[in-house]
Amino acid sequence: MNGSCLNNLNFTCLLFTELTTYETTNQSDYLHRDETLAQVEIAVQAVIFVFAVFGNATVLGVLFPRKRTRMHLFMMHLSLADLFVAFCNVLPQLIWDVTYVFIGNDFLCRLVKYLQIVAMYASSYVMLMSAIDRYIAICHPFFSHKIRSGKVHLMVCIAWVLSLVLPVPQLLIFSYKVREDGQYDCWATFNPEWTLPLTITYYTVTVFFLPIIILTFCYGRICYVVIKRSRKNDQFNPTRNPSPVPSYHECVEGREAQAFCKINVKLVKNCRKNGISRTKIKTVRLTLAVVLCYFICWTPFFLFQMWGAYDSSAPYTSKAFVIILLFASLNSCTNPWIYLAFSDGLMDRIRHWKFNPTPTSHFIMSGFPLQTTTEAAV
Repeated sequence: MNGSCLNNLNFTCLLFTELTTYETTNQSDYLHRDETLAQVEIAVQAVIFVFAVFGNATVLGVLFPRKRTRMHLFMMHLSLADLFVAFCNVLPQLIWDVTYVFIGNDFLCRLVKYLQIVAMYASSYVMLMSAIDRYIAICHPFFSHKIRSGKVHLMVCIAWVLSLVLPVPQLLIFSYKVREDGQYDCWATFNPEWTLPLTITYYTVTVFFLPIIILTFCYGRICYVVIKRSRKNDQFNPTRNPSPVPSYHECVEGREAQAFCKINVKLVKNCRKNGISRTKIKTVRLTLAVVLCYFICWTPFFLFQMWGAYDSSAPYTSKAFVIILLFASLNSCTNPWIYLAFSDGLMDRIRHWKFNPTPTSHFIMSGFPLQTTTEAAV
């Protein structure tokens, strides 16, 4: 066996090659695909592409011309990343499945395969940065107030730079080469053969497992801090501690009484500041929902990749493989609906968007106003 994906473990090359809708791993058999399955695949990918473009473009249209909070900026870049997935991952795969063979040249072959993985990195790393931002906002609130939109752009820029650098091996792995029937197609070559599982492991760890580990830590700490602070703040809850705290204006007798009241009022205000606002909780819920959706959609795909990379006898079937990849592709069109589910009035704003494109001061998204305020800025 040579180092080509064509002759062995063809399914494990799914992360790097076109969607496999073929019944065997032999190249001569590969030339005869399951047409019924291919038609279903094409139809589903077309629907995913349309919904991804429509949903994410709508979110960008609503958010872009208005004053934005830090969370809005991350939502915008998440939508941009999902659009990148739609146009650079789903669409090329859709065209490839329609034409049956890759139409282009060696440069286009390498570029398409590179951009397909860039899109996966961008979606994962922008989401990771948004989770880190929520971690800072909840677990380190004093440091969080120092973060402005410029630093948010820096965080997002780091995510995009990493997304462009880490998939560089794609440019070396793929090339435009001839098939057994004399036609040219875009293939990956692994020589020596042990570089195949190594490459798949590299992408799986950097695209999926490493971000998931960091996300688990961030949201684990967030949950711990939320529970801890909510218990501490119970003693300042009027329903549980009905003893009234005097206001400063009630302290009118004597300097000592006034000084005591000043300290008391400041203490209560500081305790409230150390608490977690409903706004922050809503943004945490939104980003957590995005992460859970990403995890549910992509986990089967990456586990399947790792299984196939290290077990040549893995019980593959083309139908199961197609279903797994299509399920993963759904992630590119789910985020806008998550934004809607966690937004107050966003649907109404979208309905009236084309009639009233001017931002309104009363419009609230995800519990925080589009206008930049002290609380909304976090």
